[in-house]
Amino acid sequence: MQQQALPAKPARPYTNTALTVIAVLLGIIALNLSGLPRTADAQVGIVGGRPSEPAADGLISAGEQRKMIHAELKTLNEKMDRLQAMLEKGVNVRVLAMPASDRAADKPAEAPKQ
Repeated sequence: MQQQALPAKPARPYTNTALTVIAVLLGIIALNLSGLPRTADAQVGIVGGRPSEPAADGLISAGEQRKMIHAELKTLNEKMDRLQAMLEKGVNVRVLAMPASDRAADKPAEAPKQ
């Protein structure tokens, strides 16, 4: 038996180019969704001057930013404590109107026909 040589497949530059473009675009999307800081977003504030005053471009020092974050976390903690205490005490709920349901489980079962 003789084996036949398979014909060489023609080059597909369009397919290869299209797949490369798709891969690059997917990479860009993945980087955007990853949450990693981009170079423009990762700039550090100007060091020097008074830490309590924002710099000319609106940036503040890292220490001042940490103080602001700490104060905000403290406020959020207090709110969470109040919410937890309210839930532990119990919440009364009164349904004023029941919306129509399309689920089969909510419909009453029909009696079998004889």
